[in-house]
Amino acid sequence: MILAGNFGAYIDLERAISIGLLPDIDRERFFYIGNASMLGCQISLTDHRRFRERVAVRTLMTNMELSENPDFMNHYMAALFLPHTDMSLFPSAGK
Repeated sequence: MILAGNFGAYIDLERAISIGLLPDIDRERFFYIGNASMLGCQISLTDHRRFRERVAVRTLMTNMELSENPDFMNHYMAALFLPHTDMSLFPSAGK
């Protein structure tokens, strides 16, 4: 899992996992990459091939209204609780 920006720089992994903010996975799978938006901007401006790819991807984007999807809303409402209502997703939180 990639963490970026100020959020990633200052987050306490164990506390974030214990309240269900982050997934309960092996801690070695978390990586901090710094200011990802600035890095992406620099890459787009300096690599013409990647810039053209981003222009092409822009045409593929669409809007999906998640609030109209009952399955999403069920998952969303369950995830609002800290810790998450499904504690089986966070086995180390119960320790």
